[in-house]
Amino acid sequence: MTIDAWITLFAIVVVIGGLTHKKNYGPDLVMSTGLVFLMIFRVVSFEEATAGFASRPLLMIAGLFVVAAALHETGGIELIGKKLLGKPESLPGAQARMMVPVAVMSAFMNTTPIVAMYLPMIKNWATRLNIPPSKLFMPLSFAGILGGQGTMIGTGSNLIIMGLFIGWWDKPHAWVQDLNIGPPSNVVSMWGSAWIGIPVAIAGILFIILTAKWLLPNREALQSKRSGIRDYEIKMSIEKGASIVGKTIVGADLRNLPGVYLNAIIRGKTYMEAVGPDEVLQQNDQLVFVGDVSAIVYIRKTRGLIPATDALEHIQGKIFSRKMIEAVISGNSHLAGQTIKDSQFRTMYNAAILAVHRNGHHIERKIGDITLQPGDTLLIESSDDFLLRWRNSADFYLVSEIKNSMPKLHDKAFKSLGILALLVFLLTTGYVDRVAAIWGCGLLMIAMRCISGPLAKKAINLQVLIVIGAAMGIGSAVQTSGLANTASSALLNFANESNIGNYGTLFLVFLMTSIAAQLMTNYGAAVIMFPIVMGAAEGIGVSPYPFVFTMMAAAGCNFLTPISYQTNLMVYGPGGYKFMDFPRLGLPLTVLVAILATFIAPQVFPFIP
Repeated sequence: MTIDAWITLFAIVVVIGGLTHKKNYGPDLVMSTGLVFLMIFRVVSFEEATAGFASRPLLMIAGLFVVAAALHETGGIELIGKKLLGKPESLPGAQARMMVPVAVMSAFMNTTPIVAMYLPMIKNWATRLNIPPSKLFMPLSFAGILGGQGTMIGTGSNLIIMGLFIGWWDKPHAWVQDLNIGPPSNVVSMWGSAWIGIPVAIAGILFIILTAKWLLPNREALQSKRSGIRDYEIKMSIEKGASIVGKTIVGADLRNLPGVYLNAIIRGKTYMEAVGPDEVLQQNDQLVFVGDVSAIVYIRKTRGLIPATDALEHIQGKIFSRKMIEAVISGNSHLAGQTIKDSQFRTMYNAAILAVHRNGHHIERKIGDITLQPGDTLLIESSDDFLLRWRNSADFYLVSEIKNSMPKLHDKAFKSLGILALLVFLLTTGYVDRVAAIWGCGLLMIAMRCISGPLAKKAINLQVLIVIGAAMGIGSAVQTSGLANTASSALLNFANESNIGNYGTLFLVFLMTSIAAQLMTNYGAAVIMFPIVMGAAEGIGVSPYPFVFTMMAAAGCNFLTPISYQTNLMVYGPGGYKFMDFPRLGLPLTVLVAILATFIAPQVFPFIP
């Protein structure tokens, strides 16, 4: 190997070492350090190092963050999910009802908001069905990962690999011209991975269902201590025309909610306490919930329910700026001694009091009739200027924002789903440039008020983009230093000595890419392995297509550890899992995916066309 190749190999080893200590160093810092190291030793030029930060895949992923965030804010994901869960009678039925829609949705949008939306729904659902959450949460994450293989936009690694592959055809090598093959069409770019992704997703889901009894543990989620947690009583009205009208409390999914319970129903002048699960909800009912802050936020975001106060209608500012806040009344506050109605709270503070907590207890009274006292904690919904204006006010001892408490824009859900369908159409037909299609749909989400401009900017994950851009710079070093040729030659020599043929070589490509994805994120693995994999295809003299699509399946195969993918981390705590629970199911699942991908890819995209 050349000196540059040894330097590049050393940089990759250092990067892998740094990424194994993610708690100490963020992946963006680690990847950037590796890239700067290669620049210092002149393995890559400035132009080569920075080209990735303006590449098509990176720009497309940035735009997809906006689209996914809009779908999350409008509840478009929830709209699909809740209708499909139903009431299964067995664990396999529950897993199938959950995993199939999650896998389908993950083919078209970022997996993370899907899992984030499903987590509280699945927790409630598991409680009602008397199923341990650990039997559902890991399959929830794995279904999202499997479904992401269905299209080019299903996962970032797919998009990166396809972007690199399309760019590679700008200067095609002689060996592919001799094979009489050309660059992928728009349909193949968008849907080519589905030939492998759909069979793999079906087989993976069936495997999880059939082996769950043995490979998924019975775990108890870590329960947080409730000491010091503030409970509130909040009254919610049923929105006009809401789908829950005419349903029972159980049928409306308002039973066995975590951290909150339905205390009563106010129907006309009747206060109905201890209502049964079969009570049918009626229009104009007011539902009285009691629960902690996070649970109240969940209720506030529930489709069909709105706070039973007229004050919200008069709060100035856009719905995008709404948030929930806790404020503790001070001893010097003019609010002390007044009822909420007499205090003119909404007029003075441009905010509405939703509930009051006092001395460790919620207050059971009509909200306007509560007489405020020093030390009362108010649960408030307001515009985003409340914190700035009143954080240091003498009226309050403490003012704090409740994170992620903006109400869902449920009336925009169908619009956001329609824009997603438009995006799929544009990417499939190729009527406009792929970057323009994604960003056009992202901007359309903003124009249609599915998400605000500030929230859209906040949704763009700069850490991920830095990781991708830096990884592309390192990938360029792998190619220009000769390390890619050395690695691909070693791979081919091993394949020849072992006499494993083209299929065996393809299987090795899968294993190498999958291991790299566990060590350096799926984005980094996709970029760094791409030149090595293309070199292997060139060395054999076969079409690169089966290698590229097998590589896609491998880079997205993040089942082995809870830290290998964000959704695995999201379910790790709520499911009460131990670290080794993931490889227990993930290792055989990875082997299954490897076998299927290695077999299917050459059938769809032959080695010799």
